[in-house]
Amino acid sequence: MRLLYLRVSVKLCLKDFAGVQQDYDALMGKTPSAEMYFDVGRLLWDEDGFAPASVSFLKALELVPKKDNASAKYDALWYAITMDRLGHFDVAKFAGYIAEMNSDTWPSPLLDLYLGKLKPDQVPHLVNHSQVAGQTCEFNFYSAEWHIARGNSEAAKPLITEAVAKCPKGFVEYEAAVVEVRRLGLPPAKEETP
Repeated sequence: MRLLYLRVSVKLCLKDFAGVQQDYDALMGKTPSAEMYFDVGRLLWDEDGFAPASVSFLKALELVPKKDNASAKYDALWYAITMDRLGHFDVAKFAGYIAEMNSDTWPSPLLDLYLGKLKPDQVPHLVNHSQVAGQTCEFNFYSAEWHIARGNSEAAKPLITEAVAKCPKGFVEYEAAVVEVRRLGLPPAKEETP
């Protein structure tokens, strides 16, 4: 098992994205897992493998129950940002994927951003103030991705900088924002010292 993970790491370095997916399929065997598909999608996304990452995020989204499942919303968001980055985002198809999801809970406003129902400046007003740190982090990251996909990296830069500075370190969005710092040519984030 560890050898297979090592092989995945080597294939990532070589940008052999098809090989990464094959190895992950072998790891999953006959019981595919939404979490594993999400993980491989994130690995591929970090290495600019947006097309194969979108396939993994879609597989994750197809495997999770949609109703009352926050994880499904994040799978949907990652699928959206990846397809949007590729220039292949289909709003109608996306609406079909998320139709069963509860629209009253976070991160639904971010899904609405990708559906075109909200503009980025409208989302912060919908942040739950009892969870402001995490939701603000997510708003900054996903809004930055929305801007990047539209060719507006200047609007994305302050959002990514803010995400790196203020996101809880265990958040997926923090890790992805650190990757975007590199892609956007921003100075590396300085680690806070205790």
